Amino acid sequence: MPIHRVFIVDGEVLVRQGLSARLNKLEGIEVAGVSSSFAQAAAKLELNLPDALILDIDPHDKDVIGLLKKFRESYPGLLIVSIVPTEFYGRKIPQELFVPGRSEMLVRPHQGTTAEAFLDDFASQIKRRLISMFQSYDSTKELNTKYSAEPKSWRPIAPEPLTKIMSPGSNRPEPIASESKTSVHSSGQNPTETISRPASRSIKRVDVVAIASSTGGPNALTELLPTLPANLPVPIVIVQHMPAEFTRSLADRLNTISAIKVREAIAGEPLLPGVALIAPGDKHMMVERSLDQQLIITLNHGPPENSCRPAADLLFRSVAKSYGEKVLAIVLTGMGKDGLAGSRVIRAAGGRVVAQDEASSVVWGMPGEVVHANLADSVLPLNEIALEIVRRTRYGRTV
Repeated sequence: MPIHRVFIVDGEVLVRQGLSARLNKLEGIEVAGVSSSFAQAAAKLELNLPDALILDIDPHDKDVIGLLKKFRESYPGLLIVSIVPTEFYGRKIPQELFVPGRSEMLVRPHQGTTAEAFLDDFASQIKRRLISMFQSYDSTKELNTKYSAEPKSWRPIAPEPLTKIMSPGSNRPEPIASESKTSVHSSGQNPTETISRPASRSIKRVDVVAIASSTGGPNALTELLPTLPANLPVPIVIVQHMPAEFTRSLADRLNTISAIKVREAIAGEPLLPGVALIAPGDKHMMVERSLDQQLIITLNHGPPENSCRPAADLLFRSVAKSYGEKVLAIVLTGMGKDGLAGSRVIRAAGGRVVAQDEASSVVWGMPGEVVHANLADSVLPLNEIALEIVRRTRYGRTV
């Protein structure tokens, strides 16, 4: 009998523990992980996709519904049992929660006389739905489509030819045209909705690239970093919102598919060209000068910022202080506004900020906040950001 891996998302710790214990006792089912919210779970799910997701969800939460829709597009084979509050019994449910053959709906049962009775009933209802879904997919050979074809967003794009930015017959990059104040569409679906970009500013040398990402970030980094050349002349520092146990495996995986070196950051290590350092989960990462004036990584367990640790704002402030105007910040897909305040500090120091566009983002929270605050020098789709990094980091250098 095949083993089907299940991930549980529920806001109550006792429910997570109780369902996990009960489902793990069932033949053919293994609980792959638990989380208190879908936003927190998304990063874990992207790294190690299960067969089914048990999702406690509020149908009124448009942010989570939007995230779920994007997630379904990237992982169409994922089976989902959506748990909705009792008050939604008989009401219209958002269509994103139901895909025929790939999802089940369950109204959260009433609390019984005891917690044990409630959990027994809850687990029994989930069990019936999971078994029905697994049997259906096993019989048609459709379960786990993730193993037969990677989701499109996980496939590293082929590096765009750098001849686009090189003068014919020369090994020097062409000068980058100055940014001018223009309007860009915030969404490809509403051509009348525009966002003003910053006024024209001269191009300056870049000595460090700082990246912020959250929900959808592991996939975005998987697409972005492998397209960068091994001889990238600057270091990269990255904050990806993830639990501590996942950042090292993310770094290791990215290192195996990238020309640049990628690793989880270690306190005290220097920043080197062509090396990307990812902040360890549950630790803030900053760039500071050592006693001998060398730029190094520092880590700490200080209070969360924007409910995040590591926080991009903290990293961005530190690179602005250490590098001044020679910073290029990249704000990728993610929920919330981490990176907004830090982008403002980078811009004030003379640095540049690039935001991922809405169409290519899983959640246009973090980059959207930067764009709406008029802090983005460029708003680009994910598959154009690597080329922008190469263009800007080569400016002012002999390659």
